[in-house]
Amino acid sequence: MTGDASKLYGSWLLRSLQSEDLESGARFDPLGPDPHGVLILLPYGRMAAVVSSRDQPMPNSDAERAVLHKQLVAYSGSGSV
Repeated sequence: MTGDASKLYGSWLLRSLQSEDLESGARFDPLGPDPHGVLILLPYGRMAAVVSSRDQPMPNSDAERAVLHKQLVAYSGSGSV
């Protein structure tokens, strides 16, 4: 990477997350008003991101775990800026 791209390396905390309905233009918070997330950018072209709703209860059953997994997004791989 060249220029100011190196200033992006490190860990970044999620401040907000919104989606927009393409037909109506309505915006909504898919993981609630205060989501939890982190993005990690490394200088050798790797990245990782994890986003979830905040204040999730500890699951007591497989059904509860399945619901929580629907409120989680995770990705890692290569990337460039």
